[in-house]
Amino acid sequence: MTGTEIEPTGATSNRTTLRVLVVEDESLVAMMLGDMLADLGCSVIGPARNRSKALHLIAGGDAIDLVLLDVNLGGENAYEVADALEERKIPYLFVSGYGSGGIDPRYAKAPVLTKPLQIAALTRVIEAARSRPRLGDG
Repeated sequence: MTGTEIEPTGATSNRTTLRVLVVEDESLVAMMLGDMLADLGCSVIGPARNRSKALHLIAGGDAIDLVLLDVNLGGENAYEVADALEERKIPYLFVSGYGSGGIDPRYAKAPVLTKPLQIAALTRVIEAARSRPRLGDG
C-alpha cells in the first residue's frame, strides 16, 4: 500500500477512532476541519499551520492514520510533507482550493478534496480510511 491510498481494502477493524493530522495554514479552515473530523468520531492532531510543524509532528513518532494536507501553507508548498508521508507510508490526501489541477504532476495519484469542503466528501474519505488496517496492525 502506498502512502496515498484511501480506497477501502475490504479489511475490517473494530476501532472507531481514527487519528487524523490536519495540516492547514488558515485558522478558520483548520477549525472547521477539526470540528467536522470530531463530529465524524476522529481524534484530531494539530493543526500544523506550516511545513516545519507538520514535519515535526510526523517525525514525532505519534501514530497517525491519515493526513489532510493543504497544498499551499502560507506561500510554501506542502510537497516536502507529502514526501515524508510517502516515506513513512502514512496515507494522506491534499486539500486544495485549486482542485487536482493545482497539484504538482508528481503527486497526481494523491486524492484531492476541493475547498470548500463538503461533509459528504470528507465522510467518504474517513469511512474509507477506517476500513484499512492501521499501520503496525497484524
